[in-house]
Amino acid sequence: MKKNYSGAEALILQVSRAYICEAFMTWAGMDSLHSVPTSHIVPKKSAAQEEKTAYIEEQIGAFVDKYCLLNADVEQMWTLSESQRR
Repeated sequence: MKKNYSGAEALILQVSRAYICEAFMTWAGMDSLHSVPTSHIVPKKSAAQEEKTAYIEEQIGAFVDKYCLLNADVEQMWTLSESQRR
């Protein structure tokens, strides 16, 4: 395991990046990497800094909460694992 740590780390990072990109594309309503998001309207470049900041905090924060952060119920997973083992 120790001999392959850097390879395993690189694999996990690539899989994580791919998952986040796919999740973002789904959330934003994008069909490809080159398409324009259809599910959310991004503030224009001329918008006030406060408007841009509010957008990032609300919309991107909601994306991160839904797709990137996990609220794991460790006790529930342990119980499920124990019941499957039996």
